[in-house]
Amino acid sequence: MFKLTRDEKNELVANCDRFMMMRHTSTLPYAFTEHGAVMLACILNSERAIQVNILIVRVFTGMREIAFRNKEMLLKIEKLEQKIGTHDKELHIIFETLRMMISTPPPKRNRIGFKADDE
Repeated sequence: MFKLTRDEKNELVANCDRFMMMRHTSTLPYAFTEHGAVMLACILNSERAIQVNILIVRVFTGMREIAFRNKEMLLKIEKLEQKIGTHDKELHIIFETLRMMISTPPPKRNRIGFKADDE
């Protein structure tokens, strides 16, 4: 168990609606780590405490999985941004070349073949 800092408390209140009642309190709340919550639930020895212990472990496991998935997603997004960044440069070069080709008139060609006298 540890005491939150003032910034941590303000972030908690800003992100979680159910803690709005703590907005104007001057005391800082305590929080449990995953291990602290499990230890607390293990000390209590009632049917309800056992159910709460199981729920706590499930919640923390779910939170860990979400954090892991978000980390993987973040890495994938970063790789995609890097690819897009290089593709943007390459596409820009291609479009600039196409614009130059369109804007310059084609060179005048000499006709091939025989010319009629009346031309």
